[in-house]
Amino acid sequence: MHVRISVSEEWRQELENGTLKGLVHSTYKNTINIRNKEKFFSFIITPNNQYPGSACFTEQAIWWNQIKQGDLLWLNVDGLYLNMRKISDFQGIQYYSSAFEKIKVTVGKEEILEVRKGIGAFILHYGATGGIAGLLRYAKKCREPIPENMYVSLLRERLNVLLCGLHQRDWENVGKAVGRFVGCGAGLTPSSDDFLCGFLCVIQYYLRIEDDVEWQKRVEEAVKTNISGKTTAVSCKYLMESAEGYYTLVMRRLIQAIFHKKKDLEKLLFAELQVGSTSGTDTLTGVCFGLEYILDEKEGK
Repeated sequence: MHVRISVSEEWRQELENGTLKGLVHSTYKNTINIRNKEKFFSFIITPNNQYPGSACFTEQAIWWNQIKQGDLLWLNVDGLYLNMRKISDFQGIQYYSSAFEKIKVTVGKEEILEVRKGIGAFILHYGATGGIAGLLRYAKKCREPIPENMYVSLLRERLNVLLCGLHQRDWENVGKAVGRFVGCGAGLTPSSDDFLCGFLCVIQYYLRIEDDVEWQKRVEEAVKTNISGKTTAVSCKYLMESAEGYYTLVMRRLIQAIFHKKKDLEKLLFAELQVGSTSGTDTLTGVCFGLEYILDEKEGK
């Protein structure tokens, strides 16, 4: 079968060298996760959720649902191999940049606050309740009456410690707080990790535009050195990418819509909400807290 795939520029050399080979770690709906000694990567069929460590197939092939945990998959420019048997040729390989464009922010504090309120109301109306959206009950700028659960109760104070450390630039405690925050929740990507990805996406984008290189490096280091062994392999991969400033296509578009007054914000919120069972909601909850963090920084708190 001939298919088209899309991969980030970071994969070009690895595809040509034939090093994208490993055993299937896990599968979930439209995602296949693969692991070898050096890395963790994924195959997906949902372009909106494509991140740097993934290859997106343009359609779900017949072989997709036959793949199971422990199978050997090998991806190179020649095609895709399952247990050393070729199962697909490529009609074409599209390469794309997974980094944010650097565009000056065009919204002020009042507009950021309005967006924050709008996303909170969206989560209240449409979001999943099994994750940690209930943290919004304790937000500073505006609070949504979302029921809390044991995860929210557990993470509430841990989040406060993390936010306090970030505001004070206390990087040692930021690292410790990250280590205590991750890995809380069910599934391949626990709710607290999805939250942290959304939170990091907002502040990394904003500070990248503000040229606060030191802050970016410190946050990246705090995340990378404090999550190993404390969450799932899938989630660890996402968090590593987030710390480096790389995100899924829909998240890149969502953050740019927030800071550049683009009209497709609601459409992008619905697209993110479709991720996982609670992952999309938890990520958007992190976005809300990221926006509040930026507002506090602007106010000098």
